[in-house]
Amino acid sequence: MYRCLWCLLYLYLHCQSKTDGRTTTTYSNGAPRNVRVATRNATNVLIEWDVPDHVNGTVSSYRVDYGNKESRTSNSTSILLTDLKPHTSYTYIVRALVTTHLQNGSLHYTWGNGTLEKSFTTRQAKPSSPRSLSVIRRNLTSASVTVDWQAPVSPNGCNSYVINYRVGNYIFATFTSDSNR
Repeated sequence: MYRCLWCLLYLYLHCQSKTDGRTTTTYSNGAPRNVRVATRNATNVLIEWDVPDHVNGTVSSYRVDYGNKESRTSNSTSILLTDLKPHTSYTYIVRALVTTHLQNGSLHYTWGNGTLEKSFTTRQAKPSSPRSLSVIRRNLTSASVTVDWQAPVSPNGCNSYVINYRVGNYIFATFTSDSNR
């Protein structure tokens, strides 16, 4: 049993590749460790990490893949993602670009194993204004009105509304969680 586990571990950590007719052993490159996310505001997020434990070569840079097939690179162990959408969930993976010197003197670049897929949500932001606002008084003798609107184009996390109105010198507020009335 012990010998079989060692064989599996060896096969996992090593792979054989042919270079100019010679066989070289390449170790599997580990993923960046201790990934941390700090939300700066509604559109910016800072992602930081520690260098991988197991690297066969030198880490040249890092790449963060996120959202819908977007990616950014960094030469340090952090990156500031900007221009994100407010109140939106993103998944991401961090990878290291590893440079190795081959026996023939050439350089070989390999993207290492990525971190496990993780996620973050950007903060809420001020929504755009509600659209198509209308106030309807049903009849001249009625003391009530109906206020209708359409949700903002960019709600940015807003899902409730407060309607302020004035009667004489008094200001009143009414809360509603409905998105259009």
